[in-house]
Amino acid sequence: MNDLLKKNEPWVTTVLLPNRRAGLFLKHYLSKRVHGPFLLPRILTLEEWIKEIYLNHTDSPKEFIDEYDQAWIIFEAYKSLVEKNGARPPLWDDFFPWAMRIQRLFEELDLELTDPKNIEYPPTETLSRVAISILERLGDLYGIFHNLLEERGLITYSRLFYEVARTPSSFLQHENPENFLIVGFYALTNAEDQVFRWLFDNGARIYWHSETDPLPELYRRWKENWKVAINEVECDSCKEESPTLSFFEAHDLHAELKELKKGLSKIDDFEPDRCAVVPLLNTSLIPLLHHLPDVPVNLTMGYPLNLTGPYTFIKLLMNIVSGLVESKFHLKDLIEFLRGPYTDYPGLVDALREYGAPFVTKEELIQIANRLGIKKEILLLIEEILIPFETARSTKDLCLALNGVISYLKSRLLPDENDENIESNSSDLLKLDLSVLMVLEENVLPILENGFFSHVPMTTRGLFRFFEDISSSIRIPFEGEPLSGIQVMGLLETRLINFEEIFFIDVNEGVFPGSEEVDPILPYGMRIVLGLPDRYREELILKYHFERLIKGSKVTHLMWQYQTNKASNNELEAKKVRSRFIEKLIWEIEKKEAKPLSPNERVKFSRVDLPLNGIFSEAALKKDEEHLRVLRTRLGKISPTALELYLTCPKKFYFEKILGLSPGKVPEEIDHGAIGTAVHKALERYYRELTVSKAYIKKDELDIDRLFLFFKEILQGEEFFQHLSSERRYLVFKGAYFRLKKFIECQPNYTEIQALEKVLKKRLSIYDDFSIELFGIADRIDKRDQHFLILDYKTGYVEEINGLKLMNFNPSALEATFNEDSLLEFREQIGHIQLPFYNYLFCTEKQGDFKQVWHHTTAAYVDLRKTGKEQFLIKPDKLGEEWGEWLKADFIEGIKFLIKHILHSPYWYPATDPLSCRWCDYRDGCKHS
Repeated sequence: MNDLLKKNEPWVTTVLLPNRRAGLFLKHYLSKRVHGPFLLPRILTLEEWIKEIYLNHTDSPKEFIDEYDQAWIIFEAYKSLVEKNGARPPLWDDFFPWAMRIQRLFEELDLELTDPKNIEYPPTETLSRVAISILERLGDLYGIFHNLLEERGLITYSRLFYEVARTPSSFLQHENPENFLIVGFYALTNAEDQVFRWLFDNGARIYWHSETDPLPELYRRWKENWKVAINEVECDSCKEESPTLSFFEAHDLHAELKELKKGLSKIDDFEPDRCAVVPLLNTSLIPLLHHLPDVPVNLTMGYPLNLTGPYTFIKLLMNIVSGLVESKFHLKDLIEFLRGPYTDYPGLVDALREYGAPFVTKEELIQIANRLGIKKEILLLIEEILIPFETARSTKDLCLALNGVISYLKSRLLPDENDENIESNSSDLLKLDLSVLMVLEENVLPILENGFFSHVPMTTRGLFRFFEDISSSIRIPFEGEPLSGIQVMGLLETRLINFEEIFFIDVNEGVFPGSEEVDPILPYGMRIVLGLPDRYREELILKYHFERLIKGSKVTHLMWQYQTNKASNNELEAKKVRSRFIEKLIWEIEKKEAKPLSPNERVKFSRVDLPLNGIFSEAALKKDEEHLRVLRTRLGKISPTALELYLTCPKKFYFEKILGLSPGKVPEEIDHGAIGTAVHKALERYYRELTVSKAYIKKDELDIDRLFLFFKEILQGEEFFQHLSSERRYLVFKGAYFRLKKFIECQPNYTEIQALEKVLKKRLSIYDDFSIELFGIADRIDKRDQHFLILDYKTGYVEEINGLKLMNFNPSALEATFNEDSLLEFREQIGHIQLPFYNYLFCTEKQGDFKQVWHHTTAAYVDLRKTGKEQFLIKPDKLGEEWGEWLKADFIEGIKFLIKHILHSPYWYPATDPLSCRWCDYRDGCKHS
């Protein structure tokens, strides 16, 4: 700014900046330095300047096109290449995602001044067939694409920059480089490098925002490539002392925001460079706004369109249309849509839940609405909203359908359009929703209506995917005074601006820097082959802006989350840890102070205060005397399924087994439970027929067609089957035949069937005055080579189990108290009950005839879902005396402990496995979920 003001005619100067935000701050600082009228210099971003010189100094400028029209022309180019080779070209629907990736690749190639060649031998082991086809034709595709642009009088910004950079003297002949100040650029593309070098060689001045010792890596490369000297600018306002850093480790986002609010509440000066909040995750933006103190705020970050309410409404609408079967709505999708905030139709969701079938026609929906007195509203919803989406066959059709949605939402959000005070009376959420609708009208609909592809026929799925792709890159702007109050901005928006105090939130690894995206066209090594910068360069850019912003501050607060999320089966625990950039800052402090950084006023941790008089979840339900009385009467007998239910979630056990609640179910198109029952019944009927005259069964006697016939007869009697389309019936039968065939293929060559659907039971004494009946039903019991085998058919997920590890369970090691900790410990030690439970019951019943039965009996799941194989509790050759003794002693003592826990624990505790809450029928009414 000092150099600018020293010029005799500063208004003839052109200042090139990396973003517009820096230009606003430059004007602000100029207004503070200059008192009175003043002609501003020409302040432009690089993109604005390139376009300006092109439009001002070209007789017949070409039309700029957006990335979606570019994708269409890329599709046309690829299609012509494929047809030329005699192959069948792809459809626009299928190729569109590839075309968008190619568009981004071509843009990058232009900016790096790289003319790609066909790649003769792409790495086939890591790429899909389509990606290989694209790379093999990459040079030809690039050439045809630009030829088509030229023929049609079109141009892209990246191609324009390419042409300027190739011959800067011809494009920039009307510019005076001596009047140029190029400020704040760090990582240059090759095109930027060529243009800036020409300007610099002809008198322009370039300003870096950095310390000189040491230079950031990309500045060092720039200096070495240009072979230039650096003049360090003396700055009166620049400080020599290091900024004060404070670190805060939070257990979740709300703890971060609580600490942020505490820090912001101390600020009473609202100059634009006083304070900045830099959230590194845009999903944190809405919670952040709710935690800001009631002070002036300027928000420059945009909120993602695809995280907003209206977008979710449209997405649910698309799910309904995508799920249509023979013009019938899938009830589950319809209910999810109608439960939203924009479709409040009293009683309709409950009526649909009670409907009973997995699908509902439009006529049936209207009849239900008529009984509820909302026929007019539902007719409007169907005719104005649903049918236009159902019949859309091009993006132009989709534009009309979305127009209908926008009108519908406006009518729901603004029932009184004549209210003149609507803006002042609106809530923040309503204002956000209205902003979303405006962005849809201004940014999305024109692409759908006016694109080169707007009349091209597309499938419903292709149209919806197109809309999702457009929406993923669009942000909702927030209104605010640009130069007033606390600045909430993204990291790259802070370029060239210093703030006295900065608050970073979400400085987590995987967020900053982010996880590397897998590119389906260009794996890591291919970027180097094409002459494109690698991933490391992106990290250097983030590192530079992060460190520069901190060094320009007086105080910087760095916040991150640290927590371990329980992972699903066979996965490592998902951890949130602080960023490597935080680690570097801490290491530098420790190196300087020659001691580890310990918790103090600079290093804080969020704290969760827990009561000392017993810790339990607030979601637990307290038992009373009535509970205990009911328990004694209801627990006359218990199955392994009920015990495993209690072990997984005592609250769910209470709802189902004690209260007898039956959650409302939305009918599914395919009732997998009914299919599983049909499989069980078919196997029982088939083996009963086989064993009428003999118990010994050979594998070569098994007949898949006979078994499948029983299955078909049973399934055809199920109610849900009557509503299935012929295509779905075919798929169900095809899948069942394949799985039953796998089952037969995995059967032993010879077995003796002892029982089918055998009821096993035994009375177990818990106390002198209280006993309970243990019972279960074994699907099949075999005898093979002097060993008994209890089989349990599984048509769902089959859990892995190791009986030898179960023998490590020691009931005496459990706490004597029946609390949540002892239940978790039991689950940790044993976790699996069903198969050893059957094993125990069978042996107690059989031991009168065969004393050694305890040492010769095992159990197995039969995996009917995938392999058809038997998964043994303990393989027969591993059986022995130790196993039988463990069953008779430790295992049954463990069962007694679990029953006593049901009786005497003071609370019905929440789920011991939080992942089970995802699919729980009671989650809507359970605080824990």
